[in-house]
Amino acid sequence: MVSTMGLHSFSVDAQLLRELGERLVGRPHIALAELIKNSYDADATQVQLRFEQNQIIVTDNGHGMSEQDFATRWLRIGTPRKARDQLSPRLHRQMTGSKGVGRLAAQLLARKISIESVALADPTDKDSLLHQAISADIDWDDAVSHDDVTAIEVNVQVQDHPIEPPRRSRSGTRIVLSELVEDWDAREFSRLAEEIWSLQPPFEGTRNKSFSIQLTSDQNDVIAAFEDRMQAILEIWNARITGRLLPAGKVPRIPAQRLPPTMPDPEDDPTDATPVERLHTYGDRYLVATIELRDGATQEVAWLVPACLVDQVTFDIRIFDLIHRQPKNIKVGDARNYLRRFGGVGIYDNGFRLPYYGADQDWLNIERDHAARLGASKLVPKELRIENGLLDLPTNRRVFGVVEVSTGSEAKSAQKAKIADANSLSIQVTRDRLVANAAYHQLQVMVRAGIDTYAMMRARARVVEPPRLDKIEPSQEAFGRLRTTIREVKPNIPEDLYERLDKDLRSAARESRVAEQARRGYSALLGALATAGTTSLAIEHELNRQIEAIAAVSSALREEVDESRPIDPRVIEDSATAIDRWVIRIRSIRRIFDPLVDADANTKQSELKALSVLRDVSHQVAELAAGAHFDFGGVPADLPLRPAPYAAWTSIFQNLFVNAFAALRHESNPVLTVDAVENGSHVTLRVMDNGVGVDLEEAEELWAPFRRSLRLDPEDVEVGYGGTGLGLTIVRMIADELRVQAKFIQPPDGQRTAVALTWRK
Repeated sequence: MVSTMGLHSFSVDAQLLRELGERLVGRPHIALAELIKNSYDADATQVQLRFEQNQIIVTDNGHGMSEQDFATRWLRIGTPRKARDQLSPRLHRQMTGSKGVGRLAAQLLARKISIESVALADPTDKDSLLHQAISADIDWDDAVSHDDVTAIEVNVQVQDHPIEPPRRSRSGTRIVLSELVEDWDAREFSRLAEEIWSLQPPFEGTRNKSFSIQLTSDQNDVIAAFEDRMQAILEIWNARITGRLLPAGKVPRIPAQRLPPTMPDPEDDPTDATPVERLHTYGDRYLVATIELRDGATQEVAWLVPACLVDQVTFDIRIFDLIHRQPKNIKVGDARNYLRRFGGVGIYDNGFRLPYYGADQDWLNIERDHAARLGASKLVPKELRIENGLLDLPTNRRVFGVVEVSTGSEAKSAQKAKIADANSLSIQVTRDRLVANAAYHQLQVMVRAGIDTYAMMRARARVVEPPRLDKIEPSQEAFGRLRTTIREVKPNIPEDLYERLDKDLRSAARESRVAEQARRGYSALLGALATAGTTSLAIEHELNRQIEAIAAVSSALREEVDESRPIDPRVIEDSATAIDRWVIRIRSIRRIFDPLVDADANTKQSELKALSVLRDVSHQVAELAAGAHFDFGGVPADLPLRPAPYAAWTSIFQNLFVNAFAALRHESNPVLTVDAVENGSHVTLRVMDNGVGVDLEEAEELWAPFRRSLRLDPEDVEVGYGGTGLGLTIVRMIADELRVQAKFIQPPDGQRTAVALTWRK
C-alpha cells in the first residue's frame, strides 16, 4: 500500500545570512573590500570612501543597478552571474568574485545599510539612457529575526532625481553603512588597503585599467595608513632609474658618452650607425640618469644625444625582485599577478597613458635581448661595463616605468626649430601609440640606456660565485690521463725511470682516492649537521608545544589527586592518550637525526636505491609535513642513486622536502611528488610540489645562502617554517660534491615548483 503526502518546499532559516557572512568573509576589512570589488566589477573608474564617526559611505561611478538588477542580483544569494559572465560588460575586466555572496559581507560592517543607485540602460555604453534611480534600506537585525529568509521584505523606492556619483558620472551606486559593528581605526584601514591595492593601477591608467580609490576622513592617521598601503607596491622596488633630457645649452657635471640615433641590432655595433641629419634639430643635447639600487649603491650617468629631435622627456622606472619576502605585507604571488597586469614601461603623453605601451609590448626590445641572452651593451659608459652584464636585464614583468612626453609641446617646439612634422615626436591618428620616426627611435635609445646601465650595475654588485665542483675534473680522471700519457712515452724513457714514475703515480692516485673519499664523508657529515641546524627551529617549537601539553597533563592529574572528590576515569584516559601521543611525536622527530648518529651513514660510500631513501626521509620529516601527501609512484623501485654516504642523500632530500612543506603550507590538497627519468647516459630525479611556485627567471639566486622565495605569515614562522635560508645552499653544496647537478626547472602540468637532480649513470 502506497501512501501519498502533499508537496513541500525547502525553507532557509534567516540566521543563515549571518552564518554565511561570517564564514565566507570573516573580518570587517575583508567585508568592506568585497563591496569595493563590486564597484570594480561594475566598471567603475573611481570609488570614494568616506569614514565618519559611526558611518562608512562607499560611492562609485559604475554602471549602477536598476530595480530589476537589485531584485534579481543584489537580493539573490549565490547568483552565478560572475562565474558565468567572467568579464565586466563595458571595460571587460576580469570579475573579482564568483560565488555571489559578497553582499552578505555588509552585515559584518553595520547594522543598517542604505543603498542608492542609478543604472545605465545599456551597461556596455556609458552614454546610454538611464533607468530611474532606486533606493532601499536594510536593517540586518530585523532581517535575521525572521524564521525564513524568503520572508524578508525589502522596500525599494523608485525616484526621479539621481544620486551624484564621483567625477560627475551619470550612473553609479552609493552604499551608506550606519551603526558600525566594529571600531575602525588606522590599522583596519591599513588592512583594507592590503586587500584592494591590486585593483588600482600604479599610475593613472587608460580605459579598462583606470580605477582609483580615495578615502576621506576627519582622522588624518586613518588616511595616512590607508594611502601608505595602497601605494606600497611602488615603494618596494629593488632598483630605480630616473632620467631627464637637459634643456638646450645645459651641460652635465660628469663626462658623457655619445648615444647612437637608433636601437642597434644585436649583431651590429651601434657606434657604426649612420648619424641622423643634423639640420633642423634642437642641436646636441644631454641626457642624465640616476640608477639607485636598494642596497644603497647609486650611480649618476650622462649621455650626449647628437642631433636631438626630442625637446622634453623624463622617465621613472622601478625594477622589482619578486622571489624574496616582500616588505609591507605584500604577497609575492599578488605582486607577480599585479605586474602581469600593469607592468612594463608605459609612455604618458601629457598625463594620458598611451594604451600600446606596457608589459605585453616590447617597444624597448627588453624581452628580445633578454631571450637572446645578450651580454654586452654599447649604450653603457665604458667604465661601467662588465662582461656578460646585460644578462641581468630585467623582463617587462618585473618593471614599472613611466616615460613622460608631451606631443603637443613637441609640435610647437618643432615649428620653432624648423623640424619637419615627419621627424618630430608625434602621436598616431589612432592615438594609441607614437609615430615610429627618428624622434621616437631616439626616445627608445634614451630610455634603454638607463635600463642597460642598471643591468651592468646589478651584475657588478652581484657576488662572484666560486667555480662549480661538477665542472672541475675529478682527480682520479686526471691521474688516469697522466698514466696514459706516460705509457705513450714509455719507449722514449729508461725502464727504471718508467717503473719509478708508474709506482709513484699509482701511490699518489691511491692517496688521492682516500682523500677524496674522506672529503666526501666530511661533506656528508657537514651537510647532515647543517640540515640538523636548519630543522632545529621547527623542533624547538615542536618541543615547546609538547612541553606545554605535558604540563597540562600534569596539572590535570594533580587536580584529580584532590581527595575531596572521586577520580574521573575520563581525565586519566585523556591524560594517558596525550602522553602516548607525545611519545609518538618525539620518536618521529628523532628520526631526523638518525643519519647523524650512524657512523656508516656519514662515511661509507654506498649505491643506494632512490625509492628506499625517499621513503626513509618521508618518515624522518613526517611531523614537519603539515599534512602533505607524498607521491613516489614515478620512481622505479630499482633506480640507484649516485654512490654517496647515506647521510649525503638524506640531507639533500630532507632540505628539499622541508622547503616544499613551507610552499604547501596553505594548500587545500598539498602533494609532494618525486619521479625519475632516464635519458641516455643521464638520470634526472624531479622533486615537485603544487604549492605557491617560484619565478624561474630569478630561481638561480635561491641557491645562495640566506635567500628565501616565500614571505611566510607569522603563524608559519611560529611553528618553525622558514628556517635559516640555508636549505638550498646545503643541497647545492652536497650535490656539487657528488657531481650531481641541482637546479630549478619548468614544472609539468599540475605542479608549481620542480627541482631537478641530474647525474651521469
